[in-house]
Amino acid sequence: MNSHPFPFLLLGAALVLGGCTTTVRVPSLAVQSGPPAQSGQVVWHDLITPKPEASMEFYRGLFGWSFEQIASPYAVIRDGDDVVGGLIDARKTGKRPDSGLWLMSVGVQNLEELLVEVEASGGTVIRGTYSLPDRGMTAIIEDPQGAILQVVELAENAAASPAPNVWIWHELLTDDLEASANWYAKQFPVQANAISDDRFQLLLGEKGSATISRNPFIDTRNTWIPVIRVSEMQPLLDKVAALKGRALVTDSMKDKGLALLLDPAGAPILLQELEVQP
Repeated sequence: MNSHPFPFLLLGAALVLGGCTTTVRVPSLAVQSGPPAQSGQVVWHDLITPKPEASMEFYRGLFGWSFEQIASPYAVIRDGDDVVGGLIDARKTGKRPDSGLWLMSVGVQNLEELLVEVEASGGTVIRGTYSLPDRGMTAIIEDPQGAILQVVELAENAAASPAPNVWIWHELLTDDLEASANWYAKQFPVQANAISDDRFQLLLGEKGSATISRNPFIDTRNTWIPVIRVSEMQPLLDKVAALKGRALVTDSMKDKGLALLLDPAGAPILLQELEVQP
């Protein structure tokens, strides 16, 4: 497996969430606004960071997000009145990772059955079933190519991921496109369609939910990266360095209205320039 220039993934998300010595209380999915969640749908995003102050300043300065501390070490992230996700201060979990990450949570109907299938098909259960207060049964898994995600068993009243004008997509970077596409189609109720020589789309019903692209980085471990909708790219890119982040925009990315950012703790996000829906 390739090494990763973002060392947060070398530690594994489970060291921060699943293996922490502090009980992390997170918002209930049932109270979030939006349509009912489907199995295979992203239902939440958590920023796990060893630099919470710098990270909050970065996202506050870039997007105008606010942070409401509800219990140590957890804060709810808001975009105006909309809930965006959560922030976990990794320093207070009993672990001290060097870098941050955005960890997406995917809803499933039967967590135990999924974990059996994950291991049977070459994946790894990094952190087995555990309960998060107000959230339910959860686990952290790694696909056969090394990408990490959290899975959560859906309650009947669980809602879809909040802030649809913020999180619009999820991109998997992998060095084995076909194997990754087939693996996710086997674990979740999604259909994998090749849309080019170096890209697959995952369809949840008739709607696209994610894309899988060839990992363009040398000596880079495979990873999921969330995509944020922005209405104007350049004014944001002009702020990144002053907010102690980093930006990568290749010619190909620029043509597609994309930019890869690393926040001050090294957590990657993708920006896509699109008209914001009312």
